[in-house]
Amino acid sequence: MKILTCIAVGTLLTLNLVTFLFLLDLVPQKNLSNIYKPKEVLDFSAFYTAAHIINSGEVGNLYNQELQLKVQNEKIPPPTRSTPLTFRNPPIVGYLFLPFSVLDYSSSYKLFLLMNLLIICFALVITCKTFEIKNSVALVVGGAFYPLFATLYWGQISSLVFLGISLSFYFYKKKLFLFSGVFASLVFVKPQFLLFLPLVYFGLKAGEQRKLFFLGAFGALLVVALTSVLLLGSDGVWAYPKFVTSTERLTAGTDTTFLYTISGAFYKFFGRERGFIPGLITSAAVYSISLLKLAKKSFKQDLLNPKIILIIVLTTLLTSMHALIADYLSLIIPILLFLKKPKWVALFLFVFSSILADSFVFIGSLMLTALLIRETLERPLRVGKAPLH
Repeated sequence: MKILTCIAVGTLLTLNLVTFLFLLDLVPQKNLSNIYKPKEVLDFSAFYTAAHIINSGEVGNLYNQELQLKVQNEKIPPPTRSTPLTFRNPPIVGYLFLPFSVLDYSSSYKLFLLMNLLIICFALVITCKTFEIKNSVALVVGGAFYPLFATLYWGQISSLVFLGISLSFYFYKKKLFLFSGVFASLVFVKPQFLLFLPLVYFGLKAGEQRKLFFLGAFGALLVVALTSVLLLGSDGVWAYPKFVTSTERLTAGTDTTFLYTISGAFYKFFGRERGFIPGLITSAAVYSISLLKLAKKSFKQDLLNPKIILIIVLTTLLTSMHALIADYLSLIIPILLFLKKPKWVALFLFVFSSILADSFVFIGSLMLTALLIRETLERPLRVGKAPLH
């Protein structure tokens, strides 16, 4: 079995190396053109566009599709687009990318890739500290987790959502419930994941925990809302929801057949028009059931209980209106927890998130990683016990 372990580790390292060499333009794109799409159509393009619009003093027109298309054709090669890859996040996200607007597109993309990697690694370390998991196990599992690759390659900000969730659990363990709420609100960078906050609230014990968490989350979101009003003006803020719903289509850069949500499943089989209402009703029903489940007395345990975390994270992802495979990055938290016991739950979640990706490239990596997990975990991971070194 030692030989198989070596093969598993070697395969993972090779895949990781080839991927990063490609991302840094050290492997010709033509060699992998059947696997990866050109960088010019990646999500980073939308953030880069928003930064240039803000830098030009046009923040009031940030959510203008014509302006976004014009900037993308000017700043991102090749200038042949007929529709933009729309920026649909809150305006503060655009301001976060302002430093990248001073660089050309290719250099900005590589810099953000490295920063994204550092954010993800930091979030993994925080998760390990919170749940007292071996760092080596987290790095091996994370290194072969397809949503992690998707986040890096597409230039997604799912890393910030993952970081916010990780820090929220970390400060909860430290009994700093106010800060837990503040960092949980970081999911606002992708507004559809604000569903996370009520789920955590009802997963907490009634009383001081809920009160302080609510104050932290509400206070942080209030600052975000007021800042957005100051940046966009009241008209811009009211127009934002309409802009988001109107751009939820392929011509605006969103392929609704690749949304990994309950609603996305209805869109895939029935089309967006016929599937919207059934998808919305089903999502609302599942979300309500999860809230009730968390509110029951039988769940008045520590928020860090693996079952509670699984319910919170998976419900947030599946019932949101918009979740891509990169957004499943946060699912690595319950995966690491369920490596303790029962391990089949962790492996199921791991493979499930990879099947969603529709990518044959990483299937071998996933299977080898499952083997690696089975072989390297000689002792069960015990949440709340002394760290394993």
